[in-house]
Amino acid sequence: MLLRSEPSVLGEARLDVIPNDRQFNNEERHAYLLRHNQNLPYGWSGALNLQGVSDNTYFTDLSTEIAFTSQVSLPREGTLAHSGTWAGSGTYAFGAMLQSWQTLQVDPLQPVTPPYRQLPRLTFNASRPDTWRSDFDFQGQFIAFDTDQASQVIANRTMLYPSVTFPVLTTYGYLTPKLGFNHTHYAVDPNGTAFTSESRSLPIVTVDSGVVLERPMTIAGWSLQQTLEPRLYYVYIPYRNQDSLPVFDSGQKDINLTSIYSENQFSGWDRINNANQVTAGVTSRLINPANGAEVLSASLAQRYYFSTQLVTLPGVSPRTSSSSDLLAALTGQVAPHWVANVGLQYSTNFSQTQRFDVGARYQPAPGRVLNLSYRDTINSLRQTDISTQWPIDQRWVALGRWNYSLRDKRTLEGLVGVEYNADCWSLRFVAHRFAIATNQYSSSFFLQLELNGLSRIG
Repeated sequence: MLLRSEPSVLGEARLDVIPNDRQFNNEERHAYLLRHNQNLPYGWSGALNLQGVSDNTYFTDLSTEIAFTSQVSLPREGTLAHSGTWAGSGTYAFGAMLQSWQTLQVDPLQPVTPPYRQLPRLTFNASRPDTWRSDFDFQGQFIAFDTDQASQVIANRTMLYPSVTFPVLTTYGYLTPKLGFNHTHYAVDPNGTAFTSESRSLPIVTVDSGVVLERPMTIAGWSLQQTLEPRLYYVYIPYRNQDSLPVFDSGQKDINLTSIYSENQFSGWDRINNANQVTAGVTSRLINPANGAEVLSASLAQRYYFSTQLVTLPGVSPRTSSSSDLLAALTGQVAPHWVANVGLQYSTNFSQTQRFDVGARYQPAPGRVLNLSYRDTINSLRQTDISTQWPIDQRWVALGRWNYSLRDKRTLEGLVGVEYNADCWSLRFVAHRFAIATNQYSSSFFLQLELNGLSRIG
């Protein structure tokens, strides 16, 4: 591993080589990683991210981290960017990227479709606030999608999206109407012979509004400030038939307390939903008036549809309900030394919980922490996760983690270790085991000696 960090340069290089792997027909195996970020003169910057391995099962055979064994697409990309100001308060940003991938086919029974190469990807964004009592924004993008897959088309996609907002701000609330126009043009080559043109143009209207109400309150002798923040977010987008447009990078957005206030339920620009809808939500916070710190926050939100969904992704059925799932969240300090977070996604149409997450952290002092969490997604997963770091005495510290799947009735990851910390050196021992596939595990043992301020061995 080689690291380099300077005021204008940040880089990381790594090369792992096994000259003869006896478990792999005595063949050479390797993995490499190069990340480099550099600030250039006159507002320019550049970056490289190059990763690759010698074979499809390199990570599942040799890695000791779940984050690596789950990888199936390794990026190979270079970026050049520039940003600056214009017309006084206006800002702009330009980016150019070349991106391709190495796709790992780990499971022959579940082949992975390689992502499209983007050769190149050009973006240009600009904004200028407070222009004739309005804010101007522009998003532009050009991508040349390329692939070697015979079943996939190649195309160039150009997207232009200017918009203007008319914010009305007061000390107790806001009203923000927005008017935008999205134009997307495709030059599609379905069989490698000639490009044909497809395009889509859509006006987009949104109105975001909210009020902030405050009052003082006291809980167990603790003086706090409580807020009540109702919010309404309206979206209108007319219908355009988009069935003839290809899909390169669009997918269904996961619904959460951020995406429920977005104008498009799809990621990417290949699909823009028709919409006549409003999202209603409310947030309440408890704030410590002495320092402004947020002690507790609770939120509710739900989206209501006034029109039928007509725009869908290929093979996906349109929505039939008149409202989204109800979202609820609670986070903050619930007791001395205890911080908790709770998330709920509830289907009011089917009267059932779609997703439930709860977690808590107990930290009575620095170096002493206990984390507990439970996750439940309908027909998908039910997991518990427990982790801790706790001093045994002045020299010894214990740490551990247990991630268990209640649905599959097996341990997904287990870790246990100890550390002995002397004045000028530390010694650590860790045993680690995690699932890499059904009935397959990776087990590893780590022993490390650290000479404080000098080196690490192990």
